[in-house]
Amino acid sequence: MITNKMRLLITIFLVTFFSDLFGQFDGYEFKRENLVGYNKITTTRLNYYKNDSTSYTSIYYVNDIGDIVKSEHFDESKISSWAKYEYSDSGLLKYQEVHNPTNRFDEKTNREIEEIKDDTYHGILFEYQDQLLTKQFYIDCYEGSKSSDRYTLYEYDKSGRITKEVTIDGSVGITGSFKPNSTVIDTMYYKDKTTSWTKIYTHKTDSIISSSYDESNEIQGYSFTKLGLNKKPIKILDTDPQRNGIKCVSNTYDTNGKLTHVKIEIIDIDKITYDMAAGDEYEIYYNDKSLPELGITKENGKVISKLTVQYK
Repeated sequence: MITNKMRLLITIFLVTFFSDLFGQFDGYEFKRENLVGYNKITTTRLNYYKNDSTSYTSIYYVNDIGDIVKSEHFDESKISSWAKYEYSDSGLLKYQEVHNPTNRFDEKTNREIEEIKDDTYHGILFEYQDQLLTKQFYIDCYEGSKSSDRYTLYEYDKSGRITKEVTIDGSVGITGSFKPNSTVIDTMYYKDKTTSWTKIYTHKTDSIISSSYDESNEIQGYSFTKLGLNKKPIKILDTDPQRNGIKCVSNTYDTNGKLTHVKIEIIDIDKITYDMAAGDEYEIYYNDKSLPELGITKENGKVISKLTVQYK
């Protein structure tokens, strides 16, 4: 659910801190004032999953007013990606730009070379009205050539609760999709028209129901969110169009309302059409300033990853 505090720290830490835990969930919200006085945040993740004992490090650079303006991500000691971020005067995220590796063929060595280029990136522009996120533009840039064929629109009720989310993809040409958790192409086809996907949100006193529709307005599934007394999600059940369960996420919070524990139950893995990370249980621990300092990922009760966070 999009709130009026759509800051970079929500985006970064939910996508990197919690995904570093192999997680896929919402729950922690930073504020600008949380990071005033810090210059750098370093996260280090060590995997214990199967034969994977690699370590990953991310460094987030903080400016004088508490905004993260740049991040660098390392696989062992090699940089794997970097990103930059811009904000409005009120601290809302205006723009983010992520640079990932691309491959090119080197005729001298007769080998493919992986490199991260300044003129090749994925960007997102954010627009707001009355502190609410109303539009996201997705930008793809390859060697300076930009395209922006996809965007998402958001609508709200008078209380500022999201009611509708529409993603429009205007790209045309050969396209395809991969099988979940795989580099194997599932489908490949020629896309000859604009397509769209819609989510409709229905709010009740203690719950939210989101209904997902494809470009033909056919129902694709539902998400039922149970809210706790603090109006934070305590259980999220994803279902198919017939309301048969697919995945259930349970959240636990401390007395201050901070997310401390997440449990994921896969009900029907054959109906999951997106990538799923390893792990079915996540624990988050905080320091004396209420900032996250340790994340633990478990699978079947066994620790498979630890993430430590340092603030300097």
